[in-house]
Amino acid sequence: MAWAAAGSCGAGGALSVHTPLFDLPPALLGELCVILDSCDGALGWRGLAERLSNTWLDVRHIEKYVDQGKSGTRELLWSWAQKNKTVGDLLQILQEMGHHRAIHLIANHGAALNPPEQSPQGDGFPDLFSKETANVTVDNVPTPEHNKKGIVLNSSISFQNILEGTNNFHKGFLIGEGEIFEVYRAEIQNQTYAIKLFKQEKTMQCKKQWKRFLSELEVLLLFHHPNILELAAYFTESEKFCLVYPYMRNGSLFDRLQCVGDTAPLSWHIRISVLIGTAKAVQYLHSTVPCSVVCGSISSANILLDDEFQPKLTDFAMAHFRPHLEPQSATISMSSGGSNHLWYMPEEYIRQGKLSTKTDVYSFGIVIMEVLTGCKVVLDDPKHIQLRDLLMELMEKRGLDSCVPFLDKKVFPCPRNFSAKLFSLAGQCAATRAKLRPSMDEIGKFWSN
Repeated sequence: MAWAAAGSCGAGGALSVHTPLFDLPPALLGELCVILDSCDGALGWRGLAERLSNTWLDVRHIEKYVDQGKSGTRELLWSWAQKNKTVGDLLQILQEMGHHRAIHLIANHGAALNPPEQSPQGDGFPDLFSKETANVTVDNVPTPEHNKKGIVLNSSISFQNILEGTNNFHKGFLIGEGEIFEVYRAEIQNQTYAIKLFKQEKTMQCKKQWKRFLSELEVLLLFHHPNILELAAYFTESEKFCLVYPYMRNGSLFDRLQCVGDTAPLSWHIRISVLIGTAKAVQYLHSTVPCSVVCGSISSANILLDDEFQPKLTDFAMAHFRPHLEPQSATISMSSGGSNHLWYMPEEYIRQGKLSTKTDVYSFGIVIMEVLTGCKVVLDDPKHIQLRDLLMELMEKRGLDSCVPFLDKKVFPCPRNFSAKLFSLAGQCAATRAKLRPSMDEIGKFWSN
């Protein structure tokens, strides 16, 4: 399939509601596909298919493309474009879906869209883009511009730079590894970057890797926050797809709590600052409109520290979008994530696959426990006991003061009253019942008290 270049879009090259879908700029089309392909249910490509497809046979046809790792949204729009549909037609469909995120993406691409004049019968395209709407950014965050290769335009990094910087992804440059990705360190143009390469070793796993890649990419393209690791570039070339980040020299919170490499233990000032910054990032994602972003993978290993020890939340491959108007808990297909990931997940996720914003709250509570004690989530002594289970039992049977002896002894003692409050907050976040856990908004108020 081929889409026309962006040069013919509307009068004077500006995108308008009259622009044929065939002339949709490749960069805009790619980002639109990322958004819809990674959304679930009514806000994903299936919701689009309900409005564009004539029969369920058409949907089954699209599913075959998706199973091959292709974009369902792209296939749908390609078919629809052949019916001489325009950007205005697409916007009307997105409006019916309530997909404001996709609408804002199109509205903010280049010049503001100018709606056609309404006919007396009112059959013209609805006036979605008034003067007030035209300059709206996604959740008040400007969406980064990209060229057709997928590179952030203010970045001078090329895929060739990546290959040269990692010696064609040689294992000598490997600095980390997860279930579905590898992380390489590369020096490019006198700067250090971390390259997250999604594995494609097994054909059967390709679809899962692609979906995880799209999930993380969508979050990073749409949401910017001082405590979320920024994206430097991304590539889908040479049958490889990877994300490029600035390299965080202070490593992960997990490594610093465990003093990996004989580094000095973090001070209480830094630890509290890390918790506050992380809480702000999660609160920001939970409050986005029209959908909350559920991270699904909060852990001390996924909180990186910059040169100033400011936290940067990373790894959104497990992220899911949850419309605010829908019930907060939704059942998803369980991933085959490693056991380390599951130590941060509540019982309703492990047993039933239920995912909600309260899932992230539980994970954040486990991180608080790690920060307070300097212990791993599964203790070495007593062996195989979960840190969460130990502390929760102490709180319930003996009160908060019984947890104080578990404060990290590698660093100057934390003020007793404050540590007791933090243990209490951790216990509330890691409560067995999701309804008893506070929201991230309520956690945000804790730091100001």
